[in-house]
Amino acid sequence: KLELRRVRHNGNLYLAITNHSAGREVTATLPWAGGKKVRELTADDPQARVYPEGEVLRFSPYSVRLFEIMDTE
Repeated sequence: KLELRRVRHNGNLYLAITNHSAGREVTATLPWAGGKKVRELTADDPQARVYPEGEVLRFSPYSVRLFEIMDTE
């Protein structure tokens, strides 16, 4: 089961997504991100890229991923 928390700060949207599932990976799209610049802050190399509409992400069991969503302009 995924939990989503969001906050807007300095014009950017920040998402924290937690997978509370014990033994299974969960796949889902990233809400509010289609066509926007997205940077995963919890990645080893947090580079911003344009997130395509409908792209699916994998969330490992008991994991938290943080994302920064920016306008492409």
